Amino acid sequence: MTRKDKRAFVGIVVDASVARSAGESGKEEAAFCAKCLSIIWDRSFHLIMTKDIHKEWEKHRSGYSSNWLAKMIGKRRVKNIPPDKSLCIDNKIERSSDFNKRQKKALKKDGLLIEAALASDKRIVSKDKEARELFHKLTSQTPELHNVYWAHVMCSKCLEWLKANAEFGRKWRTLKLDNSLESSGPLG
Repeated sequence: MTRKDKRAFVGIVVDASVARSAGESGKEEAAFCAKCLSIIWDRSFHLIMTKDIHKEWEKHRSGYSSNWLAKMIGKRRVKNIPPDKSLCIDNKIERSSDFNKRQKKALKKDGLLIEAALASDKRIVSKDKEARELFHKLTSQTPELHNVYWAHVMCSKCLEWLKANAEFGRKWRTLKLDNSLESSGPLG
C-alpha cells in the first residue's frame, strides 16, 4: 500500500486448515487454498492471529504457507490480537442441548476462530464446512454471531468475495448458509 492509498486495513482470520492444504500438490483443495492466500496477499488484507491461532499455524502450516506468512510478517500485515472472550462461547456450547459430544468438541476447537473474528473485522476463511454449519446453528443462542462472515475456501464465491475486498453488504447476503456445497457468508 502506498502513502496515497491510505485505506483502513481489512483483517481476516485464516484457519490453519487452509495453511496446511495450501502446499499440498496435485489436489484441487490445495489450489483453492493457495489461491485464497494469494488473493489475501494481493488485496493487502491483514492476517488476524491470536496466540492460539498462531500455535495452530505452527503445527499445521506447509512450506508454501510458511513462506506466505513470512512475507505477511515482513510487510507488517499480521495483526496479533487478544481473542474476544466476552461471549463465553465455550460455556454456550457446553450448555446447549442442540449438539452432541462430538459436535461440541468440534465447536470448541474452532471457537478460537470465532473469538478472533469477533475481536477484529468479523471475517473467517476456513476449509471446515461442518464447523461453519454448527456455528450457524449456534446463532440462535448467540445473536452476535450473525455478523460473522465465514467463507468456505472451496466455494468459488469465497474467492469472489475476497476479490471484492471481503465486503459486507447486500450482494454477499446471498451467501447465507444453505444445504449446497457452496456455503460461505454470514453465519446468521
